[in-house]
Amino acid sequence: MLIDEIINFCDADYDSIECNCDDCSNATICGHDCKECLDDIHYHRNNLRSDYSCRKLLDYYVCRYSYKYCPEIRYALQEIDHDRYRDFSILPLGCGGAADLMAFDEVCSEKINKYYGIDINEYWDTIHEQIKCVSGYKVNFSTNVDVLSYLRTNNIMNYNVIIIEYLISFFYKEIGEMGISQFFDDIIESIVSNKRYDTPMLIIINDVDNCYTGRDTVDMLIDKLNNFTYSKKRFSPSSYYSDSEQYDTNENFYVIDYDFQQKYCVAKTCNSAQLIIEVE
Repeated sequence: MLIDEIINFCDADYDSIECNCDDCSNATICGHDCKECLDDIHYHRNNLRSDYSCRKLLDYYVCRYSYKYCPEIRYALQEIDHDRYRDFSILPLGCGGAADLMAFDEVCSEKINKYYGIDINEYWDTIHEQIKCVSGYKVNFSTNVDVLSYLRTNNIMNYNVIIIEYLISFFYKEIGEMGISQFFDDIIESIVSNKRYDTPMLIIINDVDNCYTGRDTVDMLIDKLNNFTYSKKRFSPSSYYSDSEQYDTNENFYVIDYDFQQKYCVAKTCNSAQLIIEVE
C-alpha cells in the first residue's frame, strides 16, 4: 500500500538526517523535538515556529498524522457511489504529504486517472518525489504555490475531485471568514465552472470538528453552489456540527506498531468534520 511505502520512507529519512538549523524558522534555538514544534503550530501558539520549513519536521508529520488523515478520507470515499465516476482526476488544495492519495489508493486505485497536488511549502519536495516514484499513478506536484493566488490566476480544467484537507482551519486563522468566502468563490469560478461533463465533481472538505477553527464556514460553499447534493459527516457523538450525521464508527483501519506509535506520538483517532459534495 502507498501509505506503507511513504511512511517507511519518512521514518528512514527522519532517522538519517540532522536538523538543519541554518535556515530554520524556529523562533528560538531548536530543541530538536518535532512533536513540540508541531503542537506549537497546530495549537496556534507560534512561540517556536509559524510554519513547516523543516524537512525533518515533515518526515515526523507524515509519520504522526497519515494514519489519521488517510482513513478520514477513506470514510468519505465510502459515502459515494463510485459507479457514477468513470475515473478520478484529483486536485488537492494544500496537498501536504498526500494522505488523500493514500486513501484513493486503498479504496479505488483502479479509477485513479491523475493526481496534481499543490502546496506552498517547498520542503515537501523530497517526499513528493518519493510518492511520484513509488505510487504507480500519474502524479505531479507543485510547491512554492500559494493556493489563493493559484485559483485567482488559473482556469483549471479536467479535474473532477477537489480535496481540501485541514486547510480551512489554517485559513480561518490567516484570512478569516471573508477570506474563506472568497476562497470558495474562486474554487467555483476557476474549477467547478470548468468541470467535466462526463462525470460529477466530488468535493471533500475534511477538517477539525470545532466551531472555533472555521468548521461552520463550509456552509458558505453550500450556499454558493448550484445543482448539487451534499452530506455533512462527523465522528464525534456530539451534534454541534449542524445538519451532520455521525459515522457508525471511527475505527482506524491500521494495526500500528507500538514502538512506532511511541516514537511519533501517532494520531490514530478519526475525529474530523466533513463536507462531501457532488456537483452534477
